[in-house]
Amino acid sequence: MFRTSKVLKLSLIVSFLVLMMFGNAYAAERYYFEKGDAIYSDLGKHIPIIWFIGHAGLYREWKDINGETGKPNNPDDLDTYMKQHRVLESNAAPEEVWKILLGLSVEPGVHEITFRAFHEMGDFWDVRYEPSLSCFQRRKIVNIAKRQEELGAKYRFFWGYKNPGKTFRCDGLVEYCYEQARVDIVPDDAWFTLTPALQRSFLEKRESAEVKEVRITDPDPNEEMKTISGTYTPKAFASDWLKGSGITMVEFWAGYPDDTPDNWEGTGIRIGFDNKDRFIQGNYQVDWDTTALDEYGDPLFPDGEYIIYAKAFDQAGNTKVSEGVLIKVENVLFHWTVMYEANELPTAADPVWTLGGDESNCSVSNGILTVTRVPGFGLTYALPNILGSNANGNIIEIRAKYYSGTYRLYFYFHDGVKRVCFGIDSSKVSLHGTSATQLYYMNTRDAFHIYRITIKGNYGKVYVDGILRMSSYLQYSSSDSDIYFTLLDSQRPATTTCLLDYLRCYTGGF
Repeated sequence: MFRTSKVLKLSLIVSFLVLMMFGNAYAAERYYFEKGDAIYSDLGKHIPIIWFIGHAGLYREWKDINGETGKPNNPDDLDTYMKQHRVLESNAAPEEVWKILLGLSVEPGVHEITFRAFHEMGDFWDVRYEPSLSCFQRRKIVNIAKRQEELGAKYRFFWGYKNPGKTFRCDGLVEYCYEQARVDIVPDDAWFTLTPALQRSFLEKRESAEVKEVRITDPDPNEEMKTISGTYTPKAFASDWLKGSGITMVEFWAGYPDDTPDNWEGTGIRIGFDNKDRFIQGNYQVDWDTTALDEYGDPLFPDGEYIIYAKAFDQAGNTKVSEGVLIKVENVLFHWTVMYEANELPTAADPVWTLGGDESNCSVSNGILTVTRVPGFGLTYALPNILGSNANGNIIEIRAKYYSGTYRLYFYFHDGVKRVCFGIDSSKVSLHGTSATQLYYMNTRDAFHIYRITIKGNYGKVYVDGILRMSSYLQYSSSDSDIYFTLLDSQRPATTTCLLDYLRCYTGGF
């Protein structure tokens, strides 16, 4: 059935040829795909003699070129990103131009290349799609194209531009594969009327794509926080619905997912990934060894609270991150010594803290201590003779939130040999008393965070919400064995307020 007259078709051809000749092509550094999308460029660098006609290909899929690592697709790493995406095309080697013009069949014909190779043939135009396609049609389009490659179909420019199993032109391959999925892009096409530019005009430009749904199912987000130990199996559901490419992998993270997995400076640690099921939707899971150790032999997931996430990937490399679910890891039953719980001011608590300065602006409400230093007054709370020897190991845990101001809340820990200083300010936390001050930038105001400082020998580490953020050798000496926290420097002009829930320590060694 005709959707346009032959006259209109010819006019469209002329219009698009003119349009291509005068620079309609464009380049960009970030593209979106779904399986079976059509992609277009000119052939200016590949076969200059026919550059204006354009070139067409079929988007096949996203592949993890790093092997079974589950490394995320990082659009900022342009080189890797463009190699991860694969394209099926029918093309000829540049030196075969004379055979093309003579109407001969030439190689390589239908074959797979990286998106980077396709992109570099000339000026890349864009990615196009047919809105009505279902995931089943997308899969069929790609499978039909792969079958032509398996059959060794060669390239032919004129007649034979769409000859299944034998020869294809680039736009003929796209047209034929879509037709087998019951979509006729350009009706009543012929070798002399069809061009990539004309074909492209019948499709819509793709400007976005994403996985449609992913959510954690275990632990249940609607129940109370689960406490786990040993090996635990978090689970998730992911779906690309009926219009997408289909799910290919789901990652599980402790902390928010980033694009540099296994890097402790990132925002989260990847627990693992499940890529066993490649379909529209499915249930995914990993075994999480919460007792795993890092390269130094310390816990990779120290006891504490974590927010876990699922990150789903579809077969076109699109992603979506689930809502986080809170979970508590508790493997080592430390015999914690509670140094302070905010039921009253530290000077009235058990144990009793020694006050230095003015606490008239401090208060306790609903189990939270509000620590405030106003201009002209310093403030220090000290608890002597608490810590054991760092040779055996000390652990200090603080749950706190920076509320307002510009000055830093300091916590000092002395074991009679070494001194460690941990600071919290409005935009970062810091580890002092080391060869060089360590800094970790974060939002300390958004919520209460759990800060755990471990000291073993002359080495200190800081974990934030269960994730290692800073570590260093300790240099500063001290003859005391005290713990104290302070808002010093009464000369600072700004009022500073911090909130403290509890402070506890473990001195039994580890």
